[in-house]
Amino acid sequence: GVLLARTAKILTLGKIDYIEKIQRMSEDRCFSHEDAEKDFGYKPCFFSEGILAEINEYISQKS
Repeated sequence: GVLLARTAKILTLGKIDYIEKIQRMSEDRCFSHEDAEKDFGYKPCFFSEGILAEINEYISQKS
């Protein structure tokens, strides 16, 4: 991945630079939500529950 991105950057004289984007894709993006729980009362939920709540809120604001 990174080797191919570096090759593309060299061949295009720096016009195409995907190196940083490729490196970011391999970074661990898993974070604890403990601080959000303490500071804001955040309570994670399943996607199906969250999307249903968002839809209901959208509908209630529209009327």
